[in-house]
Amino acid sequence: MLDSLGATPVGMPVTQVASSLSKGVIDGMVVPWEVMPSFKLHELTKSHTEVRGSRGLYTTPFLFLMNKARYESLSIEHRKIIDRNSGMVLAKIAGRLWDEIEMPARKLAVDAGGEFHELSGRALEEIKSVASEVTDAWIASADQIGLNGSELVKSAQTLIKKYEDRSQ
Repeated sequence: MLDSLGATPVGMPVTQVASSLSKGVIDGMVVPWEVMPSFKLHELTKSHTEVRGSRGLYTTPFLFLMNKARYESLSIEHRKIIDRNSGMVLAKIAGRLWDEIEMPARKLAVDAGGEFHELSGRALEEIKSVASEVTDAWIASADQIGLNGSELVKSAQTLIKKYEDRSQ
């Protein structure tokens, strides 16, 4: 999507972002606030662009997966430990932690003298338009490999809305 907006995306692990910024390898990044303190990114960035509203520009699903056969090979006691500490229990804990770190992380950027801009109006509409084109292309590629791309996107959007409504 970034390339469709005129940027040159450079993929890298988040652990390399700080050194890449300081060396001028990259000019910016798209990361959530909660990532900033861990890598001191607020100390390396002067300008921050935000999208008002609950969602921002994207939603990233986090999945903790385990091979079913491997899970079933564990002792009952070990499976119970995993079951007690995963699923909705873990999702609620992780969600609460992410929500709680967002404002303190943003404040670090404010305290570091960061300049803040709100993405809105025509610029936001342009990004939404490009995102729609990227989504349409993904649907087409999913359809080509035998998946129902439209249904997968609709399902994801429904889940996002469902859990977004719960967090309000």
